[in-house]
Amino acid sequence: MIVIKRRMKQARAFVLEAAISAAMLIAPGVALAQVGTGPAVLFPSLTSFSSTADRMISYRQEQHNWQTPDGAFHLMINRGDQPGDDALQLYTSVDGGTNWVAGPSLEGSNQYSTQDGILRGKTLALVYSSDTQSVEYRSFLWDPVSATWSASDSQTVFASAGQQAINPCIGRDDNGNLWVPLVVRDLATLDNSIRMMVRLYGSDDWTDTGLVFGDVDGPNIERSAVPIAIPNGMGMVYTVHNKMYWATRDNQAPPTAPWTSQLLYTYAGTHTDPFSSHFSLVSDNRGNLHLALVDGGRLLYLRYNAANQTWKQRWLTTDIDAGYPQVSMVNNTLMIAVNSKSNVGVFTSPDLGSTFTHSYSLRHGAPPAGVSYRYPRIETAATISGPMLLFQQYTDNGVDRLLQYLVPVGPGNPSSK
Repeated sequence: MIVIKRRMKQARAFVLEAAISAAMLIAPGVALAQVGTGPAVLFPSLTSFSSTADRMISYRQEQHNWQTPDGAFHLMINRGDQPGDDALQLYTSVDGGTNWVAGPSLEGSNQYSTQDGILRGKTLALVYSSDTQSVEYRSFLWDPVSATWSASDSQTVFASAGQQAINPCIGRDDNGNLWVPLVVRDLATLDNSIRMMVRLYGSDDWTDTGLVFGDVDGPNIERSAVPIAIPNGMGMVYTVHNKMYWATRDNQAPPTAPWTSQLLYTYAGTHTDPFSSHFSLVSDNRGNLHLALVDGGRLLYLRYNAANQTWKQRWLTTDIDAGYPQVSMVNNTLMIAVNSKSNVGVFTSPDLGSTFTHSYSLRHGAPPAGVSYRYPRIETAATISGPMLLFQQYTDNGVDRLLQYLVPVGPGNPSSK
Protein backbone atom coordinates (compact mmCIF):
# COMPACT_ATOMS: atom_id res chain seq x y z
CA MET A 1 0.00 0.00 0.00
CA ILE A 2 1.19 3.47 -0.83
CA VAL A 3 1.05 6.09 1.92
CA ILE A 4 0.95 9.70 0.79
CA LYS A 5 2.00 12.21 3.46
CA ARG A 6 1.31 15.92 3.22
CA ARG A 7 4.15 18.32 3.46
CA MET A 8 3.05 20.69 6.21
CA LYS A 9 4.56 23.73 4.59
CA GLN A 10 2.29 26.74 4.78
CA ALA A 11 2.08 28.80 1.62
CA ARG A 12 2.98 32.50 1.81
CA ALA A 13 0.08 34.94 1.85
CA PHE A 14 -0.52 37.23 -1.04
CA VAL A 15 -2.84 40.20 -1.38
CA LEU A 16 -6.24 39.66 -2.99
CA GLU A 17 -7.39 42.20 -5.51
CA ALA A 18 -9.23 44.97 -3.69
CA ALA A 19 -12.05 44.87 -6.19
CA ILE A 20 -12.81 41.24 -5.41
CA SER A 21 -12.85 41.83 -1.65
CA ALA A 22 -15.23 44.74 -2.09
CA ALA A 23 -17.51 42.86 -4.47
CA MET A 24 -18.05 39.80 -2.31
CA LEU A 25 -21.54 39.39 -0.89
CA ILE A 26 -23.65 42.37 -1.77
CA ALA A 27 -26.91 40.46 -2.15
CA PRO A 28 -29.81 40.87 0.32
CA GLY A 29 -29.71 38.43 3.21
CA VAL A 30 -25.93 38.11 3.01
CA ALA A 31 -23.76 39.41 5.85
CA LEU A 32 -20.03 39.81 6.18
CA ALA A 33 -18.36 37.54 8.70
CA GLN A 34 -16.27 39.03 11.49
CA VAL A 35 -17.42 42.63 11.08
CA GLY A 36 -14.47 44.95 10.65
CA THR A 37 -12.04 42.15 9.83
CA GLY A 38 -13.69 40.31 6.94
CA PRO A 39 -13.69 36.56 6.36
CA ALA A 40 -11.18 34.36 8.13
CA VAL A 41 -8.17 33.61 5.95
CA LEU A 42 -7.07 29.98 5.57
CA PHE A 43 -3.91 28.63 3.94
CA PRO A 44 -3.41 25.15 2.47
CA SER A 45 -1.20 22.16 2.96
CA LEU A 46 0.59 20.74 -0.06
CA THR A 47 -0.25 17.16 -0.97
CA SER A 48 1.73 14.61 -2.93
CA PHE A 49 -1.20 13.85 -5.26
CA SER A 50 -0.23 14.33 -8.89
CA SER A 51 -1.73 13.65 -12.30
CA THR A 52 -1.11 14.13 -15.99
CA ALA A 53 -4.85 14.74 -16.58
CA ASP A 54 -6.59 18.09 -16.36
CA ARG A 55 -9.65 16.07 -15.27
CA MET A 56 -7.83 15.13 -12.05
CA ILE A 57 -10.95 15.89 -10.02
CA SER A 58 -13.15 16.04 -13.09
CA TYR A 59 -16.47 17.88 -13.36
CA ARG A 60 -18.37 19.89 -10.75
CA GLN A 61 -21.72 18.14 -10.99
CA GLU A 62 -20.03 14.85 -10.06
CA GLN A 63 -18.98 13.66 -6.62
CA HIS A 64 -15.36 12.56 -6.14
CA ASN A 65 -15.06 12.95 -2.34
CA TRP A 66 -16.96 11.24 0.48
CA GLN A 67 -16.86 10.77 4.25
CA THR A 68 -17.90 7.41 5.71
CA PRO A 69 -19.74 7.22 9.08
CA ASP A 70 -16.48 6.53 10.95
CA GLY A 71 -15.14 9.92 9.85
CA ALA A 72 -12.69 8.67 7.20
CA PHE A 73 -12.36 10.76 4.05
CA HIS A 74 -12.16 9.19 0.60
CA LEU A 75 -11.06 10.91 -2.61
CA MET A 76 -11.19 9.62 -6.20
CA ILE A 77 -8.70 11.21 -8.58
CA ASN A 78 -7.80 10.63 -12.20
CA ARG A 79 -4.05 9.96 -12.22
CA GLY A 80 -3.83 10.50 -15.98
CA ASP A 81 -2.02 8.31 -18.45
CA GLN A 82 -1.24 5.01 -16.69
CA PRO A 83 0.18 1.72 -17.97
CA GLY A 84 -2.81 -0.57 -18.52
CA ASP A 85 -5.15 2.37 -17.83
CA ASP A 86 -6.97 2.13 -14.45
CA ALA A 87 -6.42 5.88 -14.13
CA LEU A 88 -9.22 6.46 -11.61
CA GLN A 89 -7.88 5.67 -8.13
CA LEU A 90 -9.55 5.86 -4.71
CA TYR A 91 -7.53 7.18 -1.75
CA THR A 92 -8.45 7.15 1.96
CA SER A 93 -7.45 9.20 5.00
CA VAL A 94 -8.48 8.10 8.49
CA ASP A 95 -6.72 11.03 10.20
CA GLY A 96 -8.46 14.04 8.69
CA GLY A 97 -6.22 14.32 5.64
CA THR A 98 -2.77 14.02 7.23
CA ASN A 99 -2.02 10.69 5.53
CA TRP A 100 -3.58 9.19 2.42
CA VAL A 101 -3.57 5.49 1.52
CA ALA A 102 -4.15 4.21 -2.01
CA GLY A 103 -7.20 1.97 -2.42
CA PRO A 104 -8.87 0.29 -5.40
CA SER A 105 -8.64 1.63 -8.95
CA LEU A 106 -11.37 1.40 -11.59
CA GLU A 107 -10.66 -1.11 -14.32
CA GLY A 108 -10.64 0.29 -17.85
CA SER A 109 -10.59 3.95 -16.81
CA ASN A 110 -8.21 6.24 -18.66
CA GLN A 111 -7.05 9.86 -18.53
CA TYR A 112 -10.31 11.00 -20.13
CA SER A 113 -12.58 9.05 -17.79
CA THR A 114 -14.90 10.84 -15.40
CA GLN A 115 -16.84 9.32 -12.52
CA ASP A 116 -19.58 10.02 -10.02
CA GLY A 117 -20.49 8.22 -6.82
CA ILE A 118 -22.99 8.03 -3.98
CA LEU A 119 -22.22 6.80 -0.48
CA ARG A 120 -24.92 4.99 1.48
CA GLY A 121 -23.67 3.84 4.87
CA LYS A 122 -20.52 1.85 4.12
CA THR A 123 -21.32 1.18 0.46
CA LEU A 124 -19.88 3.40 -2.27
CA ALA A 125 -21.61 3.06 -5.65
CA LEU A 126 -19.68 4.45 -8.64
CA VAL A 127 -20.29 5.00 -12.34
CA TYR A 128 -17.59 6.01 -14.80
CA SER A 129 -16.78 6.28 -18.49
CA SER A 130 -14.32 3.66 -19.74
CA ASP A 131 -11.71 3.34 -22.48
CA THR A 132 -14.14 1.18 -24.49
CA GLN A 133 -16.62 4.11 -24.76
CA SER A 134 -19.02 2.43 -22.33
CA VAL A 135 -20.24 3.41 -18.86
CA GLU A 136 -19.39 1.00 -16.05
CA TYR A 137 -20.74 0.47 -12.52
CA ARG A 138 -18.67 -0.60 -9.52
CA SER A 139 -19.49 -0.73 -5.82
CA PHE A 140 -17.20 -1.13 -2.84
CA LEU A 141 -17.79 -1.92 0.83
CA TRP A 142 -15.84 -0.03 3.51
CA ASP A 143 -14.48 -1.87 6.56
CA PRO A 144 -13.69 0.69 9.29
CA VAL A 145 -11.79 -1.88 11.37
CA SER A 146 -9.21 -2.74 8.71
CA ALA A 147 -9.66 0.64 6.99
CA THR A 148 -9.92 -1.01 3.58
CA TRP A 149 -12.36 -1.23 0.68
CA SER A 150 -13.52 -4.52 -0.80
CA ALA A 151 -15.15 -4.94 -4.22
CA SER A 152 -18.87 -5.65 -4.00
CA ASP A 153 -20.55 -5.39 -7.40
CA SER A 154 -19.65 -4.84 -11.05
CA GLN A 155 -21.75 -4.33 -14.21
CA THR A 156 -21.78 -2.50 -17.51
CA VAL A 157 -24.41 0.26 -17.45
CA PHE A 158 -24.38 1.21 -21.13
CA ALA A 159 -22.48 -0.03 -24.19
CA SER A 160 -23.57 0.29 -27.81
CA ALA A 161 -21.69 -0.08 -31.09
CA GLY A 162 -21.24 3.23 -32.86
CA GLN A 163 -22.02 5.24 -29.73
CA GLN A 164 -19.85 6.79 -27.04
CA ALA A 165 -21.20 7.18 -23.49
CA ILE A 166 -19.67 9.81 -21.21
CA ASN A 167 -20.34 12.05 -18.20
CA PRO A 168 -22.47 9.64 -16.11
CA CYS A 169 -23.98 10.45 -12.72
CA ILE A 170 -25.82 8.22 -10.27
CA GLY A 171 -28.72 8.60 -7.84
CA ARG A 172 -30.80 6.27 -5.65
CA ASP A 173 -34.51 6.67 -4.91
CA ASP A 174 -36.25 5.62 -1.70
CA ASN A 175 -37.24 2.29 -3.28
CA GLY A 176 -33.60 1.34 -3.81
CA ASN A 177 -33.61 1.83 -7.59
CA LEU A 178 -30.44 3.25 -9.13
CA TRP A 179 -30.78 5.94 -11.83
CA VAL A 180 -27.91 6.85 -14.15
CA PRO A 181 -28.28 9.69 -16.67
CA LEU A 182 -25.44 9.85 -19.19
CA VAL A 183 -24.53 11.65 -22.38
CA VAL A 184 -24.53 9.51 -25.53
CA ARG A 185 -22.79 10.62 -28.73
CA ASP A 186 -23.60 9.02 -32.07
CA LEU A 187 -20.16 8.62 -33.65
CA ALA A 188 -21.56 8.79 -37.19
CA THR A 189 -23.75 11.91 -36.89
CA LEU A 190 -22.02 13.50 -33.84
CA ASP A 191 -25.48 14.11 -32.37
CA ASN A 192 -25.60 14.12 -28.57
CA SER A 193 -28.38 13.35 -26.11
CA ILE A 194 -29.01 12.75 -22.41
CA ARG A 195 -30.29 9.21 -21.86
CA MET A 196 -31.47 7.48 -18.68
CA MET A 197 -30.51 4.02 -17.43
CA VAL A 198 -32.06 2.33 -14.40
CA ARG A 199 -31.27 -0.70 -12.24
CA LEU A 200 -34.35 -1.74 -10.31
CA TYR A 201 -33.96 -2.85 -6.71
CA GLY A 202 -33.12 -6.55 -6.47
CA SER A 203 -31.89 -6.76 -10.07
CA ASP A 204 -28.39 -6.97 -11.52
CA ASP A 205 -29.48 -5.72 -14.95
CA TRP A 206 -29.40 -2.17 -16.26
CA THR A 207 -32.33 -1.12 -18.44
CA ASP A 208 -32.42 1.67 -21.00
CA THR A 209 -35.62 3.55 -20.19
CA GLY A 210 -35.75 4.92 -23.74
CA LEU A 211 -36.12 8.41 -22.31
CA VAL A 212 -34.24 11.36 -23.83
CA PHE A 213 -33.88 14.66 -21.96
CA GLY A 214 -33.49 17.90 -23.89
CA ASP A 215 -32.50 18.51 -27.49
CA VAL A 216 -30.66 15.99 -29.64
CA ASP A 217 -28.00 17.82 -31.64
CA GLY A 218 -24.30 18.24 -32.26
CA PRO A 219 -21.44 18.54 -32.56
CA ASN A 220 -21.12 20.41 -29.22
CA ILE A 221 -21.76 18.13 -26.24
CA GLU A 222 -22.69 20.77 -23.61
CA ARG A 223 -24.78 18.42 -21.47
CA SER A 224 -24.78 17.21 -17.86
CA ALA A 225 -27.39 15.70 -15.56
CA VAL A 226 -27.55 14.98 -11.81
CA PRO A 227 -30.28 12.71 -10.34
CA ILE A 228 -31.23 13.20 -6.70
CA ALA A 229 -33.86 11.69 -4.42
CA ILE A 230 -36.78 13.89 -3.35
CA PRO A 231 -39.68 12.97 -1.03
CA ASN A 232 -41.74 10.25 -2.74
CA GLY A 233 -39.85 10.55 -5.98
CA MET A 234 -36.75 11.32 -7.97
CA GLY A 235 -35.56 14.65 -9.28
CA MET A 236 -32.89 15.64 -11.77
CA VAL A 237 -31.13 18.86 -12.65
CA TYR A 238 -29.86 18.76 -16.21
CA THR A 239 -28.30 21.24 -18.60
CA VAL A 240 -28.38 21.38 -22.39
CA HIS A 241 -26.27 24.16 -23.91
CA ASN A 242 -27.12 27.36 -22.00
CA LYS A 243 -30.35 26.12 -20.43
CA MET A 244 -30.86 24.32 -17.11
CA TYR A 245 -33.93 22.16 -16.44
CA TRP A 246 -35.60 20.47 -13.49
CA ALA A 247 -37.27 17.08 -14.02
CA THR A 248 -39.22 14.89 -11.58
CA ARG A 249 -40.88 11.52 -11.41
CA ASP A 250 -43.05 9.74 -8.83
CA ASN A 251 -41.63 6.60 -7.22
CA GLN A 252 -44.76 4.65 -8.15
CA ALA A 253 -44.52 5.43 -11.87
CA PRO A 254 -43.20 2.77 -14.29
CA PRO A 255 -39.46 3.19 -14.97
CA THR A 256 -40.17 4.06 -18.61
CA ALA A 257 -42.76 6.74 -17.80
CA PRO A 258 -41.78 10.27 -18.93
CA TRP A 259 -40.49 12.68 -16.32
CA THR A 260 -42.08 16.10 -15.85
CA SER A 261 -39.63 18.82 -16.90
CA GLN A 262 -39.51 22.59 -16.51
CA LEU A 263 -37.00 25.28 -17.48
CA LEU A 264 -35.11 26.28 -14.36
CA TYR A 265 -32.53 28.80 -15.58
CA THR A 266 -31.03 30.25 -18.75
CA TYR A 267 -27.40 31.34 -18.68
CA ALA A 268 -26.96 34.96 -19.74
CA GLY A 269 -23.18 35.28 -19.63
CA THR A 270 -20.62 33.80 -21.98
CA HIS A 271 -21.11 30.03 -21.78
CA THR A 272 -17.61 28.52 -21.91
CA ASP A 273 -18.28 25.19 -20.16
CA PRO A 274 -17.97 22.45 -22.83
CA PHE A 275 -19.88 19.94 -20.69
CA SER A 276 -22.31 22.33 -18.93
CA SER A 277 -21.04 20.83 -15.71
CA HIS A 278 -20.26 23.87 -13.55
CA PHE A 279 -23.02 23.39 -10.98
CA SER A 280 -23.33 21.54 -7.68
CA LEU A 281 -26.41 20.01 -6.00
CA VAL A 282 -27.05 18.55 -2.52
CA SER A 283 -30.07 17.71 -0.34
CA ASP A 284 -30.62 18.35 3.35
CA ASN A 285 -32.31 16.16 5.96
CA ARG A 286 -35.67 17.85 5.28
CA GLY A 287 -35.73 16.90 1.62
CA ASN A 288 -34.91 20.39 0.39
CA LEU A 289 -32.32 20.83 -2.36
CA HIS A 290 -29.51 23.36 -2.63
CA LEU A 291 -28.04 24.23 -6.02
CA ALA A 292 -25.16 26.55 -6.89
CA LEU A 293 -24.03 27.69 -10.32
CA VAL A 294 -21.98 30.51 -11.79
CA ASP A 295 -22.98 32.83 -14.62
CA GLY A 296 -21.10 35.88 -15.84
CA GLY A 297 -18.58 35.51 -13.02
CA ARG A 298 -21.33 35.64 -10.38
CA LEU A 299 -22.43 32.99 -7.87
CA LEU A 300 -26.12 32.05 -7.97
CA TYR A 301 -27.87 30.02 -5.26
CA LEU A 302 -31.16 28.18 -5.88
CA ARG A 303 -33.22 26.43 -3.18
CA TYR A 304 -35.89 23.78 -3.77
CA ASN A 305 -38.61 23.72 -1.12
CA ALA A 306 -39.80 20.12 -0.79
CA ALA A 307 -43.05 21.15 0.90
CA ASN A 308 -44.41 23.23 -1.99
CA GLN A 309 -42.11 21.84 -4.72
CA THR A 310 -40.90 25.26 -5.87
CA TRP A 311 -37.51 26.83 -6.58
CA LYS A 312 -36.29 30.26 -5.46
CA GLN A 313 -33.02 31.86 -6.53
CA ARG A 314 -30.73 34.56 -5.19
CA TRP A 315 -27.43 36.03 -6.36
CA LEU A 316 -24.77 35.77 -3.68
CA THR A 317 -22.08 37.87 -5.37
CA THR A 318 -21.45 40.33 -8.15
CA ASP A 319 -18.87 39.46 -10.81
CA ILE A 320 -15.96 38.01 -8.83
CA ASP A 321 -14.73 35.91 -11.75
CA ALA A 322 -16.37 32.93 -10.03
CA GLY A 323 -15.98 29.35 -11.24
CA TYR A 324 -16.39 25.72 -10.14
CA PRO A 325 -18.95 26.03 -7.28
CA GLN A 326 -19.17 23.21 -4.74
CA VAL A 327 -22.04 22.74 -2.25
CA SER A 328 -21.75 20.73 0.98
CA MET A 329 -23.89 19.98 4.02
CA VAL A 330 -21.55 20.13 7.03
CA ASN A 331 -23.56 18.96 10.03
CA ASN A 332 -26.61 21.24 9.74
CA THR A 333 -24.73 24.05 8.02
CA LEU A 334 -24.90 24.67 4.29
CA MET A 335 -21.52 25.62 2.82
CA ILE A 336 -20.84 26.85 -0.73
CA ALA A 337 -17.26 27.11 -1.98
CA VAL A 338 -16.44 28.88 -5.23
CA ASN A 339 -13.40 30.18 -7.05
CA SER A 340 -12.73 33.90 -7.00
CA LYS A 341 -10.05 34.17 -9.65
CA SER A 342 -7.38 31.77 -8.32
CA ASN A 343 -8.55 31.79 -4.69
CA VAL A 344 -11.64 30.31 -3.06
CA GLY A 345 -14.41 31.94 -1.04
CA VAL A 346 -16.54 29.85 1.33
CA PHE A 347 -20.06 31.02 2.16
CA THR A 348 -21.90 29.49 5.11
CA SER A 349 -25.59 29.32 5.97
CA PRO A 350 -26.63 27.91 9.38
CA ASP A 351 -30.31 28.32 8.45
CA LEU A 352 -30.21 26.19 5.29
CA GLY A 353 -30.19 28.96 2.73
CA SER A 354 -32.11 31.82 4.35
CA THR A 355 -28.97 33.87 5.02
CA PHE A 356 -25.32 33.53 4.02
CA THR A 357 -22.04 34.72 5.48
CA HIS A 358 -18.75 35.01 3.62
CA SER A 359 -16.93 33.09 6.34
CA TYR A 360 -13.61 32.09 4.77
CA SER A 361 -11.15 33.24 2.18
CA LEU A 362 -8.92 30.36 1.06
CA ARG A 363 -5.62 31.65 -0.26
CA HIS A 364 -2.32 30.28 -1.46
CA GLY A 365 1.14 31.72 -1.92
CA ALA A 366 2.34 33.68 -4.93
CA PRO A 367 3.04 31.03 -7.59
CA PRO A 368 6.70 30.39 -8.42
CA ALA A 369 7.86 29.96 -12.00
CA GLY A 370 6.00 27.18 -13.79
CA VAL A 371 3.10 27.09 -11.30
CA SER A 372 -0.41 28.26 -12.23
CA TYR A 373 -3.58 28.52 -10.13
CA ARG A 374 -5.71 29.94 -12.94
CA TYR A 375 -9.37 28.87 -12.58
CA PRO A 376 -8.52 25.81 -10.47
CA ARG A 377 -11.07 23.04 -9.94
CA ILE A 378 -12.18 22.49 -6.34
CA GLU A 379 -13.69 19.47 -4.60
CA THR A 380 -15.54 18.79 -1.33
CA ALA A 381 -17.74 15.97 -0.06
CA ALA A 382 -21.51 16.52 -0.31
CA THR A 383 -22.19 15.47 3.29
CA ILE A 384 -19.61 15.94 6.03
CA SER A 385 -19.64 15.70 9.83
CA GLY A 386 -17.09 18.56 9.99
CA PRO A 387 -14.62 20.08 9.61
CA MET A 388 -14.58 20.15 5.80
CA LEU A 389 -11.70 19.14 3.55
CA LEU A 390 -11.45 21.17 0.37
CA PHE A 391 -9.13 20.28 -2.50
CA GLN A 392 -7.93 22.81 -5.06
CA GLN A 393 -6.29 21.70 -8.29
CA TYR A 394 -3.36 23.59 -9.77
CA THR A 395 -0.64 23.05 -12.38
CA ASP A 396 3.05 22.66 -11.54
CA ASN A 397 5.29 22.64 -14.63
CA GLY A 398 2.83 20.61 -16.67
CA VAL A 399 1.75 18.27 -13.82
CA ASP A 400 -1.59 18.71 -12.06
CA ARG A 401 -1.50 18.66 -8.26
CA LEU A 402 -3.82 19.32 -5.29
CA LEU A 403 -3.74 21.75 -2.41
CA GLN A 404 -5.71 20.76 0.67
CA TYR A 405 -7.58 23.12 3.01
CA LEU A 406 -9.15 22.23 6.37
CA VAL A 407 -12.26 24.40 6.71
CA PRO A 408 -14.15 24.70 10.05
CA VAL A 409 -17.93 24.63 10.03
CA GLY A 410 -18.01 28.44 10.18
CA PRO A 411 -17.53 31.25 12.71
CA GLY A 412 -20.53 31.41 14.98
CA ASN A 413 -22.38 28.71 13.08
CA PRO A 414 -24.00 25.90 15.11
CA SER A 415 -23.38 22.25 14.40
CA SER A 416 -25.47 19.18 15.11
CA LYS A 417 -22.90 17.75 17.50
